[in-house]
Amino acid sequence: LADDLGLRVGDKLRFDAGSGDTVLNVAGIFELGVRELDERYAFLGLKQAQSLLGLPGGVTVIDLKVRDIFAADATAARISRLTGLKAESWMETNAELLNALTAQSLSTNMISFFVAISVAFGIASVLSVSVVQHTRDIGILRAMGTTQPKVLRIFLLQGGVFGLAGSAAGSILGYALVWAFNSFGPGLFGVPVSARLVGSAVVLATVTGILSAAVPARRAARLDPVAAIRHV
Repeated sequence: LADDLGLRVGDKLRFDAGSGDTVLNVAGIFELGVRELDERYAFLGLKQAQSLLGLPGGVTVIDLKVRDIFAADATAARISRLTGLKAESWMETNAELLNALTAQSLSTNMISFFVAISVAFGIASVLSVSVVQHTRDIGILRAMGTTQPKVLRIFLLQGGVFGLAGSAAGSILGYALVWAFNSFGPGLFGVPVSARLVGSAVVLATVTGILSAAVPARRAARLDPVAAIRHV
């Protein structure tokens, strides 16, 4: 709004509320990070607003901050019941925004799912190629007495290592990007990094790697030693 009006701190601005007008000094410029709000919101002292709107001692809206934002609907219903006043939760007031955020969250989850599928197929394809490339080595191991379960465990372990290494590298890179955003970003809000989230991502990636290695590992374990040694 300040940019649209060409205002800077210290400039004068005339407020016209229909029932009265006044000239005020711009004491500061804020940014909420939401374009629709930043284009139309201005803050002034309560007494000045009451005088401008012709509401001595009165207000039109009272905003309350609740401890649990997702309990706002229940809190609004309780306030309406106890006071007889109209109370709206932020979810009701910003229903369109909430729907947009829900759709965005769904899209993010779908993208994450397909990324996980792509990673799983990538690990499976790498291990499948590894089985083909090391067919003779697998045959020699089998001829030397290595059992099928041991060969199976070798490739499952390899898949788990791929998943663990990838998740560790991704966690480090992700943490670095979040740190950079929190340190050099707009400063309106920070992105929290939860150790629980990182741990669950690492575990999920490792398990995905192991499961992705199941088919190639089973194929390697079932190789006939003689045929594998003769493989060119």
